[in-house]
Amino acid sequence: MLHDLETAAGREFYGLAEEELAGVEVVPLRVRAGDEASCLNLDLPRSPRLLGVRPARLAGRFRFSQGPDALEQPWALLDTRLDPYLGVEVVPAIVDATSLQWTLHKRLGDELELVDGRGRPFRVRFVAALADSVLQGDVLIAEARFEALFPDEAGQRAFLLDAPPERAAVLAERLARALADEGLTLVPTHERLDLLHGVQNTYLTIFQALGGLGLVLGSAGLLALVLRSAVERRGELALMRALGFSKAELRWLFLGEQAGLVWIGLVVGALAGLCVVLPSLDFGALHPLRTLALLLVAVGLSGTGWVWLGATAALRGPMLAALNRE
Repeated sequence: MLHDLETAAGREFYGLAEEELAGVEVVPLRVRAGDEASCLNLDLPRSPRLLGVRPARLAGRFRFSQGPDALEQPWALLDTRLDPYLGVEVVPAIVDATSLQWTLHKRLGDELELVDGRGRPFRVRFVAALADSVLQGDVLIAEARFEALFPDEAGQRAFLLDAPPERAAVLAERLARALADEGLTLVPTHERLDLLHGVQNTYLTIFQALGGLGLVLGSAGLLALVLRSAVERRGELALMRALGFSKAELRWLFLGEQAGLVWIGLVVGALAGLCVVLPSLDFGALHPLRTLALLLVAVGLSGTGWVWLGATAALRGPMLAALNRE
């Protein structure tokens, strides 16, 4: 679109009355086509889609997942001048934290080399990361830098619209009619986020199912381990039985010994896992601590149950032969 909807002339060109867009904020975006860099793409994007934005128009909008939240104007980072790298221009960029970590496999401060509209290389340096945004999959740079790098990309090809909720449906229908020749497609924010969250939740469900399978196999392995330990110590258990210990006392003794190892291993493993994932906790995601705690307790109780069954099975039957060998 070569006519800016932010201007009266642009709205008049597309037949939109001033009152129709009253109270509506329009943020135009320049677009350089490229690879999808969101969770919708399973491949590693070599040249992600670039968006040219006006930092001042996005001031105070979106939530940042890391350090820039402490700045008054984090979007102003896009206007900073960075030193060239071996003669190659370096441009500051902002990207969604999910895309940065899981799709691009980068961190803040890392750089990605791309090619501009003239075929010359340049680098984008990630200076900030958005938290759970509709812009997941895009790399954002300042519009002035975008125009200098891609002079052939005229006009705007994407927009961010902020409209009152009660007018959103009517406004969407009106814009669809007015901009039908431009091929306008409007996607509500909640639908875009639901699509992205749906993919992420699918991944989590798969991992959770695999984790549940591992829990079942691990529990069965624990039962086999307890039974083997009990068989190897059957003579010792028979001797303690002959000295006056009841089967219930031996069962509780065995349970305290083996179940204690289960809980100690669970605590040590949980702490080790926490140390491993601790760096990723800075990306502003919601962490289901209650669910995690319940899962750990369930694993511990499951292991204790298998130990109890193993101890009960080991103490069944006559123990005279084992006592004679002892």
